[in-house]
Amino acid sequence: MRAAVSVAVEIELNGARVPIDLDEQALCAIASALPCTSEREPWPQWMSAETAAAYLDCSVERLRKLVARRQIPFVQEGRGCRLEFSRDDLDEWMRSRRVEACG
Repeated sequence: MRAAVSVAVEIELNGARVPIDLDEQALCAIASALPCTSEREPWPQWMSAETAAAYLDCSVERLRKLVARRQIPFVQEGRGCRLEFSRDDLDEWMRSRRVEACG
């Protein structure tokens, strides 16, 4: 048997504190009004090192080491200039590193 879900909150309305109890139906209505997490802004096509590291779920230091070893695709106008990474290139690079499971 599932336990009933409810939340008690207190808001301030025109200077008076008002208690509000939200039952499961009210919580579902609030949840359905919120944007789905998959509707978030997509990752940009071109990313900085910091954004690309977050996209790859690694540290910026690791990403810079991969760049120094020329092991990851990147774009740079000239030596010492800002690094840029294409989302498509990063996706392709990740796919190329895929290891099939033994079965």
